[in-house]
Amino acid sequence: IIYNIYTVAHRHLRHMNIEKKNIKLKLHHKIIAFLFIVKKNPIFPNVWDDFFRNHEDKFKIYIHPETSETTTWRREGIISEISQSDSGSNVGAYLSLFKAALLENNNYKFITVSENSLPIKPFMALYNHITSNNNSLVKRLNISESEYETVITDVILDAVGKYNIIRHYPGMALSRPHVVKLLSSLTVNVFRDIKTGLLISFTNFFK
Repeated sequence: IIYNIYTVAHRHLRHMNIEKKNIKLKLHHKIIAFLFIVKKNPIFPNVWDDFFRNHEDKFKIYIHPETSETTTWRREGIISEISQSDSGSNVGAYLSLFKAALLENNNYKFITVSENSLPIKPFMALYNHITSNNNSLVKRLNISESEYETVITDVILDAVGKYNIIRHYPGMALSRPHVVKLLSSLTVNVFRDIKTGLLISFTNFFK
């Protein structure tokens, strides 16, 4: 009887430990949030479906279309807050996507994707690389002196200063801390004032 009680108790405790480990792993599972900005659908939906296949536990898709009625691809990913385009700028759409994706606690990296983008690496190659650290990935561009006058408004200059500004492609992979920072009041006000297809940030944002 003592042996049987001990055996049952041991198995029960072992089962509890396994459950605790599973819960811990689940809470710390790293998810990549893919943030799609599209008019209707991605131009290559089948390629994206092949890219995501068999990795459903490692990603979430968020979609910002021009109007929710026009999108047929993965409609479950359409976010509730659809921002209107302002003078050709997608900044409002980016902010809405980041805001929606931030609600999922396990989203670890946030990748912005345009409708004509294509994956060029297998999913796991991207996943292993991008979840191995907490860095953000942004491709930087130069800003000419004339662009300071034509692209960057006085509101931005007053907020962050001329030589603290960098220009970069809209496609980027941000860490969770940087998304939180992006959605802070100062940063949002600066980003909302951008009237160009290429995003403008400031150097202190990436520190």
